[in-house]
Amino acid sequence: MRLADFILDNMETILEEWEAFAATLLPAAAGMTSLALRDDAKQILEAVAKDLSTPQTKEAQAEKSKGRASQLTDAPETAAQTHAVLRARSGFDINQLAAEYRALRASVLRLWMNECEPDEISLDDVVRFNEAIDQGIGESVSFFSAQVDQARNLLLGTLGHDLRSPLNTILMTAQYLTALNAGASVSEAASRLIHSGASMKALLDDLIDFNRTKLGVGIHVALDDVDLAALFNDELEQLRGAHPSRQIELAIIGYSGSLGRATLAATSPQLGCECDHSRSARGSGSRSPYRRKGRRYH
Repeated sequence: MRLADFILDNMETILEEWEAFAATLLPAAAGMTSLALRDDAKQILEAVAKDLSTPQTKEAQAEKSKGRASQLTDAPETAAQTHAVLRARSGFDINQLAAEYRALRASVLRLWMNECEPDEISLDDVVRFNEAIDQGIGESVSFFSAQVDQARNLLLGTLGHDLRSPLNTILMTAQYLTALNAGASVSEAASRLIHSGASMKALLDDLIDFNRTKLGVGIHVALDDVDLAALFNDELEQLRGAHPSRQIELAIIGYSGSLGRATLAATSPQLGCECDHSRSARGSGSRSPYRRKGRRYH
């Protein structure tokens, strides 16, 4: 019996083995119905059987082996692609998705070989079947990864927008405390909150810009000079607030302005380093050379 005919004639037996294995893929499969466990397995098997019954040239076989199989113009998604999307939404990971195909390959070949006489087994059918399964894996993995990336980007985008409201509340409260003139210590703490909040807002803006790249919009990059003295001073203000018992000092040596040369000296050994740089670009991807304990890092 040819493998394509065997798959169609023994569809229910194969699906029962698929379902039994899928039920072991925990925790995603816990509580799933028989219909959900089988998902698009029947359509995948029918596509495999159709592929096995379709004549194939050596050139077409070589193209398929390289992942360049011909696509149906009237089908937006194959059964393998739809299966990947539904598995991703059900909480399966990519290893469990691939394991389903591995188990399917083994069960079909085992059942077929048990049914056939040794001289009835067609090597060409085995090769074509493995090619069809590999094609299904490729389609599923590609769509699964795209689905996971889309979910991740939606989460990051939603998180970035939702964090703006509590952040704005923190900034407004800090500005209110500054206007109260409740003392030097309160004003100093409020000033640190404002600076830290501004830094967090800039990070959220970068996160939203990153998500924009997934939509094909791109990231706007603006090259500009940076005053490292002011930059280090802002960072040290945050460190002073986090470590009030430590004395952290900033010493500026050299020219002032954006082309100045800044040296950071801290009394804490964990914070001690020297930084020497004259120009940076926010968002440009340029790297600043850092020198610590006689070594230079990039």
